[in-house]
Amino acid sequence: MPLPKPPKSLHDERFFGSCAFARNNQGTVAVPEGNQALNILLSFSETLKLKLALEEGLLKLNRYNKNTMEGRRCALKITIQFGNERILVNEDKLPQQRPK
Repeated sequence: MPLPKPPKSLHDERFFGSCAFARNNQGTVAVPEGNQALNILLSFSETLKLKLALEEGLLKLNRYNKNTMEGRRCALKITIQFGNERILVNEDKLPQQRPK
C-alpha cells in the first residue's frame, strides 16, 4: 500500500517537487548489492513533473555565488522512495572536502 504524500507545509523552500514512477526493474525491494543499473519507468505526465522539479532546483542553485565555498557546495539531492514509488528533488550541500 503506498504511503500518503506528506502535506506541502512540511516542505521548506529547499523542496522543488516530486513525481511518481510506474515501475522499476527490482520490484518494491531495495537495489541488491552488485547491481549496475536500476530501470525506472515514468509516465509522460510524471516525467514532466520531474523535469519541472529539476529545472526549478537548477534555477535556485544558479543564484548562488560560485566564488564562495558555500556556492560551490550547493547541490540537488534526488531521492527515490521505493515504498511509495516517488522521486523527490531537494536542495542539499556537498560534503566539505578536507585539504590534502
